[in-house]
Amino acid sequence: MIVILVTGVLDPAFGGSTFANTAIALNDPSVTPEGDTARVVTLVNRVANLKVVKAGPANAAAGEAVQYTIRVRNDGPTSILGAVFSDVVPASLLNVTWSAMASGSVSNVTPASGNGNNISLTADLPVDDASYLDITVNGIVSPAMVNGSTISNTATISLPPASNATDPNPADNASTVITIVDNDPVVRIAKSGPAVVNVGDTIRYRVVISNGGSGNITGALITDPVPPEIGVFSWTATGTGAATVTGATAGATNNLSTTADIPVGAANTIVLNISGVVLESAGTTVVNTASVVAGSNKESSVTTSVNRSTDISIQKSGPQAVNAGEVVNYAIVIRNHGKVGSNDMLIEDNIPATITNVTWTVEAFGNASVLDTNRVDSSGNNISLPAKIGPGRANNYIIIQVRGVVNPSAGGTAIINTASVTGNDVIDYNLPNNQSSVLTGVGALTGMIVRKTGPTTALAGNDISYDIVVINNGPSDATDVSINDVVPAEIENVKWEVSVTGQPL
Repeated sequence: MIVILVTGVLDPAFGGSTFANTAIALNDPSVTPEGDTARVVTLVNRVANLKVVKAGPANAAAGEAVQYTIRVRNDGPTSILGAVFSDVVPASLLNVTWSAMASGSVSNVTPASGNGNNISLTADLPVDDASYLDITVNGIVSPAMVNGSTISNTATISLPPASNATDPNPADNASTVITIVDNDPVVRIAKSGPAVVNVGDTIRYRVVISNGGSGNITGALITDPVPPEIGVFSWTATGTGAATVTGATAGATNNLSTTADIPVGAANTIVLNISGVVLESAGTTVVNTASVVAGSNKESSVTTSVNRSTDISIQKSGPQAVNAGEVVNYAIVIRNHGKVGSNDMLIEDNIPATITNVTWTVEAFGNASVLDTNRVDSSGNNISLPAKIGPGRANNYIIIQVRGVVNPSAGGTAIINTASVTGNDVIDYNLPNNQSSVLTGVGALTGMIVRKTGPTTALAGNDISYDIVVINNGPSDATDVSINDVVPAEIENVKWEVSVTGQPL
């Protein structure tokens, strides 16, 4: 017996509802029969996890410019044509303009720019890490805004109308930034950052310090102790207009501290840009506060929700048809499509009793393990395995190969075999792919052979005897077998008896 395990990735842009795969085995031309074929028809589900993340200022001064940056992406696994983006900007922001920039294979962005508070566009979103859509929104905070009032701005991404795809995690289809308005004419600080991030994402903060008073500011102390859940890899401090940085201008640590001089004037600001990575140790939220001390003490904080959810999947494959008594093989593949690993995962497969003599082998690859090892060989119908798997589907996965024999008496039935996986220490946003079933129809293939022996010569009036042997070479059991022997009329006083060897049904 030769077992070939074929794995691959279905084209994310495939739009059909089913596809078929046929295997062909050919004998040598001198041998009959010529060969055999086996065909599997697979039902295709279209699932696309669309995401939007909006970043904007936590604080803004009345009458001054604000900017929002929005990133839209498709975490798949299905590509989407005509995804719909929307952002209804509050009326408290004036002179709104916006533009969209596609990266990677994102295409058909319509329209790509505009003005006004009602932003709506469509785009084709493929599935790969390098493909995303960035929308930049600019506006002016109304000078009439009251000190301490807020501006709430929400961006959304959705599947196109009448789409046959589903989004497994609607919670990340919207992202909101709330900005507190500062209308106090003294030193001002405004920090902006994303409302939502995923573990492993790059996170960027922007801090702007300005002088809203009537006198120059000298020696302003600016600090930003970035929480340890963020691994800062760079920060810079620069001045615009006549403002100057008198302390450190760059660094790569979480403890940012510098000093600056900020003369009077709207064009004179100090701008900090901070970049880091969200570490796996992050909790559900990260609060980052920047402060400036220049006579008075002003702070600006950004609270970012951390998406610790992931998508662990299991896929089971096996034959759609088999004969009773034959060997049956299953392959099970477990992957993690998210950015958060699971250290408390359970893989289960209760193989039906119709399948006997079951043996199985488990192999773990990359940052994955089963029973804290990378290979397990065992037997039995009940598979229950604690496992671990790191983030990322490409390099971290587990393969289970199951082999058994279908009960020879099971002809005319069907076998349903279901495998499941559970991540007990993570939130799995796509639960439907935590189970996978294979339905196999069981046929009957018997090899009935009859052998009859008797004398080649006989004397009239003497006894004569015959032996009849009936054998089933399988692989399936034969039931209701009819054995007939019409003895010639020339043989008189016929008697017969039956004996059984082996296992009768």
